[in-house]
Amino acid sequence: MMNPAEILSATIHHGQEKVKRPMLEKAVLGFIGGALISMGYLLYIRVISSVVDELGSLASFIGAAVFPIGLIVILMGGGELITSNMTAVTASFFAKKVKFSDLLKNWLVITFFNLLGAFFVAFFFAHVVGLTASGVYREELIVIADSKIDATWLQTLVSGVGCNWFVGL
Repeated sequence: MMNPAEILSATIHHGQEKVKRPMLEKAVLGFIGGALISMGYLLYIRVISSVVDELGSLASFIGAAVFPIGLIVILMGGGELITSNMTAVTASFFAKKVKFSDLLKNWLVITFFNLLGAFFVAFFFAHVVGLTASGVYREELIVIADSKIDATWLQTLVSGVGCNWFVGL
């Protein structure tokens, strides 16, 4: 078990390693990370849509239990998410181990390819394959989208920061 100082040191080292990766590796791992987290969310939608009428709000709990499968697969497969890059590379920057330009470049590349991977899954699995195209799956997806649209800017920001803190753990 590491103490807090050792955790910080390991995080700083990890951030340095992330920045040193070749661009193609960052792109591929970013795409994979975005695709896998999107698959986790697609699984969440499929699961809660199937049981929401019978289980009510318990369906959200069950969905929250299956969503991390995407995160687990990313950890096992080595994909990159912007959340871990914001944690590790920022720690490296504040420790003066990485330049600000490298931090920004890393964030932009990983964010772009995370989005590309997520859009790929959304288009091909949800749209082309039709996993959310009809029935209860489509209805639940619309309910989720409406709730996201109805949130205030501050609610969205605080929710996103909290989620990223949790994922970064």
